[in-house]
Amino acid sequence: MISVGIVGFGKMGRIRADVSETTGRAQVVRVFEPHPSGPIEYPLADSAEAVVNDPEVDAVFVCTPNHLNKRITVDALNAGKHVFCEKPPAFTAGDVEEIREAEARSGKVLMYGFNHRHHTSIKHMKALISSGE
Repeated sequence: MISVGIVGFGKMGRIRADVSETTGRAQVVRVFEPHPSGPIEYPLADSAEAVVNDPEVDAVFVCTPNHLNKRITVDALNAGKHVFCEKPPAFTAGDVEEIREAEARSGKVLMYGFNHRHHTSIKHMKALISSGE
């Protein structure tokens, strides 16, 4: 089972924790949330860096405000962690290139939560475009 840390435990962080636990594929071992909106039932870290650098953490979910995504993603990859980050990856092409370089150096898996492509309306639009209609 993979041990995960979550940076940002708002709505998406909680969803990622619930899915991790209910699928039985991952165990949440550390969470960082600077502004908790309710009780957190997982061990708390003092900072994002504490999650990223925790030797018990195999993978990091980055569920932070957009402006923090790139830095935490790169830090986690550089620390040898797999990363799942909510969108967007970054704000500039140069920043995305920096992320890609960190991913390549790390040899770890990096994924982004571009989940809107699975919404019914988007699937319908894709079918319309593909059909030529």
